Amino acid sequence: RTAKQNRALHTYLALLAEKLSEGGYTVQQVLAQGVDREWDMEAAKSLLWKPIQKVVIGKDSTADANTTEYTKVYEILNRFMAEKFGVSIPWPVKDEGKR
Repeated sequence: RTAKQNRALHTYLALLAEKLSEGGYTVQQVLAQGVDREWDMEAAKSLLWKPIQKVVIGKDSTADANTTEYTKVYEILNRFMAEKFGVSIPWPVKDEGKR
């Protein structure tokens, strides 16, 4: 982002925080409402993959997982998504298309 965008972002966020405080809204009240947003790779990674990885293999970073550990995490996440939402994605295999 540009320096101008950075300044604008900080100004907006400061004004937003001020209005929320003036309105008597706490952080907890605002966050409890949730915000609708579309899924992207980063959201799927941070909200779905990483929490499962932490429990299953005890590692925070995906860079620290080995090949067999990835399989364990994938199988749990894919099974959950299939059962709860009807979404099942095969593990990508080299040369089967790029995303």
